[in-house]
Order: sequence, then C-alpha cells, then structure tokens
Amino acid sequence: MVFTGIFSLYAAEELNPAIDFSIRYYDRSIYYTDSPIYIKVEITNNSMKTYRFKLADLRPFSIDFSLKTLQHREIEHSDRFIMERNTNRQIFFREISLEPGEAYSFIEDLSDFIDITESRQYRLQAQFYPELVSSGSPFYSNTLSLSVRPSTSTDPVMDRIEEETGAILRAEALSPDQVVSYVINARQRSQWEKFFLYLDLQSLYLRNPGNEAKYRRGSEADRRFQIEEYRQSLQAETIDQDLLVIPHEFRILKTTYTENEGTVDVLVKIKYSDFTELKQYTYQLQKSMGIWYIDNYEVRNLGTE
Repeated sequence: MVFTGIFSLYAAEELNPAIDFSIRYYDRSIYYTDSPIYIKVEITNNSMKTYRFKLADLRPFSIDFSLKTLQHREIEHSDRFIMERNTNRQIFFREISLEPGEAYSFIEDLSDFIDITESRQYRLQAQFYPELVSSGSPFYSNTLSLSVRPSTSTDPVMDRIEEETGAILRAEALSPDQVVSYVINARQRSQWEKFFLYLDLQSLYLRNPGNEAKYRRGSEADRRFQIEEYRQSLQAETIDQDLLVIPHEFRILKTTYTENEGTVDVLVKIKYSDFTELKQYTYQLQKSMGIWYIDNYEVRNLGTE
C-alpha cells in the first residue's frame, strides 16, 4: 500500500536489535571519481514477528551515506541530495512488511548522495530511517572500505571509440534509413560500439512488460543499473535474439517519417547451410536533439528461399 503526505515529527519506536541493516558493493569493480558506485542496501528481519517500515520514493528521506577519509574527514553530500532533502513537496512512500527471516533489498548509486572528487581510500557507512528521516533514530550499517581512482579522459568513452581509426564515435544527424543501415552493418561486423550508438536502450528494454514493472518500481540508480545490465546482456548475446540477428544481406523496402517519428521496413535474409530465411523488420525511430534513435521493432516471417 502507498501512502502520501508530509511526514510527522512523532518519535519512532525503539530500534529493534533483531533487524539487520547492511550494505555491500553490488558490482565490485574498479571505481573512478566519475563512475557510478552501486551499493546494495538490505534490511533483514531476524526477529520472531512481522517488521514494518516506510520507504520513501525519494530515497534521501529513507537512506543516507557517510563517507570519510582515513583521516576522518567527512565528504560533503551532492547538491542533488541536498535539494531533495530540502524539498517542500509531499513525500510519497511505501509501507513494507517483512515476515521473520525475510529481507528487502534495493540498489543505490553512491554518486547520487555524495560528490566524490578526490582519488583516495575511504570508509563508507549507511544510515536507514525506518520512519523517514525526521522521525526517530536511524539504523547504522556495517562499514565498507572504498578505493577510488582518478578519472581519465578516456575511461568514460572507451565503449565509443572506433576500432579502425581510434576516433570517438558521436551520433550524427542521419536519416532514419541511414540509421537503420548503420546499425545493421555494425551488427554484421560485430562492432558493438557502433551497434549501440543509435539504439534507445531504455525504450527497447521497456518493451518487455516484466522489465517495465521492475523499472517503474526502482529508484533512479536501480534504473540506470538495469539499462546498463541490459546493454551488457545484449553484447553477451543472451537476450533479444531478433534484435541481434546477423543478416547475410538486407534491403531497405520503405521509409516513412514525420518531424519526430519514423518507420523503416527492411527485408532481411539469414543464410543457413541449406536454405535462406526471409524476414521483414519494421524499425520504429524517434528523433531526440536532432538525432534519430531506434526505440522499437517488429519482425514478420516471410518464409524461405
């Protein structure tokens, strides 16, 4: 059940020592000053009765992080965190119930809470407010060691560097049919950095109703992580096989578009050892900031030859 309102200033119940609040790195890797740092937050009910708490849609009203250097200097919160904490609007929250032995977890991006501008060693701890931030004492998590490396000029764009020339790839104002041809040619050559250049990954991910429900429930950090995970799954060729098909040859059949929406029909031939399969792909595109991106597609089988 979802409740709305500005939270009241009554005192929260005494904290339950049988409730475990913990954090860990969701995707333990090398972190940079400008990279996301995904933290898995988990609340576990180790008591013998039902435990209930509130979780705000604006996470700063339920969760906070404390980041300190080894010299105990505390790092300041991000401007975004401060603005959200100082909002005057209604705060939407869910009331969550955990039965004995149950746990509830979610993912947050530390950079949404704290600005990390220095490369060094840190100590990270989280606070959880079961009755929202102004209503009682928080739970404190375990402490993690965090090593952050300096940003480099190449790290953020490594997946957009063209292998043949070493140049940074940038989306250009191509026509819808040119965009589709570019993407299919990139797939034929297994050039992933080009293949993803004109794909609207968020829209493609949300084609799946299960993905959409999960995406709508998640925080902004959850959503970013889901899209990145989707991108990695595509590159691993474990999902959306129709999108990843490698044609032996293809031909643009028809292109129609208005100012911001386009459709491109493509005849695709997939060659096997003793026959060739024919499919018609209908790619749907949307224009954003002057660039066309593929955001949906349909496939129709046309038989074999």
